[in-house]
Amino acid sequence: MLDIFRGAAAINLWGYIVYLLNNSTSLVRTAWLDAMFGSSAARFAALFSIALGFIIAFLLPRLKRIQNNGFQISAVIVWFASAIWLIAFNGIHRNAFGGGTEYFIISFILKIALNIKAVYLMYTFMRNLSDLRGKKSKTELLLTSGFAVFLLIQNLVVQLQWSATNPFLTLIFGLTAMGWIIYGFLKHNNVARICGLVLVFIAVFKLFVMDLYGLETTWQIVSYFTGGVVLLAISFTYQWFTKRLEPTGKDADKP
Repeated sequence: MLDIFRGAAAINLWGYIVYLLNNSTSLVRTAWLDAMFGSSAARFAALFSIALGFIIAFLLPRLKRIQNNGFQISAVIVWFASAIWLIAFNGIHRNAFGGGTEYFIISFILKIALNIKAVYLMYTFMRNLSDLRGKKSKTELLLTSGFAVFLLIQNLVVQLQWSATNPFLTLIFGLTAMGWIIYGFLKHNNVARICGLVLVFIAVFKLFVMDLYGLETTWQIVSYFTGGVVLLAISFTYQWFTKRLEPTGKDADKP
């Protein structure tokens, strides 16, 4: 019961500071954010709130003197809420920071740092969950890398205004799929290999159904060539690892 109270107190503390940052009538907002960032104060308030959530999620499990299950659970909850908020922020706000170049630079650096921190915290929580269960999860690195790729694609499409049919996005899918397949072979992780193959099919579908539509002939040739090279590389990698790492013959019968 005491652990539950401690966890609730930690979440409440974060919520109260978030309230002060985002309430347009609070002294913190009017005396600091509005004075420094003007019309962009609301968006910076959201970024600082997300950053604070990640800081709390990072620190709570590492303060050994006050470490308890309540703080562990509250750290996960605060991270999850902050991560959802970050995804929403990435998807909604595009070139929305007025007031000059310095505001753009601050927001750009802060957003990159928050996206990286979100991925790191997810990996940390997945690893801690595996430790609690007493066995390593097969989806730990897979989910973390998938989350990282999702945030990367989101920022490229929304923040840098890349088209969803950009062939470079397909190339990212292909390279991610190759990474998953290699990891699946090295760690004997069938889940990673299957997900890698599924992502390959998604990349191929995107290339031939979406990316090539409306492109000039020259770019269509480049896209075909790039897609073919990636598929050949993935096929070669899969066959190479299959022959060298998978047990065959007498080795397959050994315990």
